Amino acid sequence: MSEAFSKYPQFFDAVFIGMIAAGEKTGKLTLSYHQLSQHLKWLDEIQSQTLKAFRYPLIITVVFISMLFTLLVVLLPEIAKFMKMSSTPLPWSIKALLALSHFI
Repeated sequence: MSEAFSKYPQFFDAVFIGMIAAGEKTGKLTLSYHQLSQHLKWLDEIQSQTLKAFRYPLIITVVFISMLFTLLVVLLPEIAKFMKMSSTPLPWSIKALLALSHFI
């Protein structure tokens, strides 16, 4: 049976095939299947936890980038127009952000 599984390495890794081979040699194939089941459940749990760990920072990053884009492209040019109409000299920080806004 392990030979049949080893013909498809894209689906069955070395641990899986080794556990089946060990079960065949010892005559405890049922125990090997049970241990494989536990191993696959553990791998699935690790993958699920990893995805959950990446989800929150990804959402925060997307929200931050969208807010920054809105600030630079929409809000900042409007503030600059208002300040130019009031004849107030623009501070260097606003000038730098406007330059970045025009670059984007």
